[in-house]
Parts: sequence; C-alpha cells; structure tokens
Amino acid sequence: MNLSDFDKNEIPELAVTLSKEDIKYLIFNLKEKNNNLRYNSFLLLRARSRDFEDVYDYFDTFKDMLTSKNSYHKHIAVYLIAENAKYSKKYDDNKFLYVLDRYLQCCKDEKYSTARQCIQSIPIWIDHYPELIDRITDYLINIDLTIFRESGRGLVLYDIAKTIIYIRNIKSNDRIDDFLDDIINNERLDDKRLKELGMI
Repeated sequence: MNLSDFDKNEIPELAVTLSKEDIKYLIFNLKEKNNNLRYNSFLLLRARSRDFEDVYDYFDTFKDMLTSKNSYHKHIAVYLIAENAKYSKKYDDNKFLYVLDRYLQCCKDEKYSTARQCIQSIPIWIDHYPELIDRITDYLINIDLTIFRESGRGLVLYDIAKTIIYIRNIKSNDRIDDFLDDIINNERLDDKRLKELGMI
C-alpha cells in the first residue's frame, strides 16, 4: 500500500478493502513524522470508521493521543474518537463516555486550530447521543473565547455557532435561541459569516 502518494478520490473504495493487518499498519502510521504518510493513514482510518467497527479496537490509542503535545496527534484523535463514538454506545463499558471530558477539553485547547477541529467534530456523533445534547450545548455556549488568540476568536465562535445550529435541528431550547440571538444582536460575527450560517 503506497500511502505517500495516492488519489484521495480512491479513499472510500480503499477503506472498504482494508484488512486487520492494514488497519494495524495505518494505526502505527498515525504518529509518523512523514506528513503524507500520517495524514493519508488517518484519512483511510476515518473513512473505514464510518461504516465498519474494526477501527474501534484502537480507541484507547486515540484516547492517549488526546493529551499529546503534538497538535496533529490531537486532530487525528478528535476525529477518530468522533467517528467511532457510535460503536462505543453498544457496550456497557462505553469508552466514549469515559473519555468525553478529555475530548471536550480540546474545545478549549490553547491552539485554536485544535479547538476548532474538536468543535467541528461534534456533529459527527451527537445524533447518536441525544441524551448529551443539553450538556454539550451548555459546554459550547460557555466557552470563554478570550482564552484564544484574538485572531482566532471569530473563527472559533463561527464553529460554535455552526455546531449549535446543527444541534438545534435535533433538539432546540431557549438557551440555544438566546445564544444565537446574542450573536446577531451584538454583531459578534460579520454578515458574511452570518449568511453562511443561514442566520440572516
């Protein structure tokens, strides 16, 4: 399997054909220094996770990567945890719930790119955990944007609003409506962003 250079359009087809040994090899590559090898391995594992449970066997690996000092490792962990959360729910020992607090901490990571990745990953799994909607909503709404560099605050707020809007389509409440109204009324996002979100 040549992962250094292959057509990204082939990922869905390749993901279906992965063997256990292939998956083990791809997991090993997630901490590779070679960017192409690491990233392409991640893309294949993420695609595989959408329809097959066998990547879930490495959930503990993803959990450990959440606390890495390497931002790339955190990005990978966030998305592979999100993609595999649905499989975790069927087990009494729900590993996703165990790691949830640590996962959510990435929404407040000192590097706003990591925070954005985590916030953007929430819609991947939230449909499978409607019982967590109120908790996640409150968590996102209460994120203090001043912890991020000023240049990234608007981007993080945009991602929060987009995720909150997604959640509202599953279950709405007054807190969500008040939060979104506040963004509009206090011009916390520019018109371009608001239009992208369908808020104006």
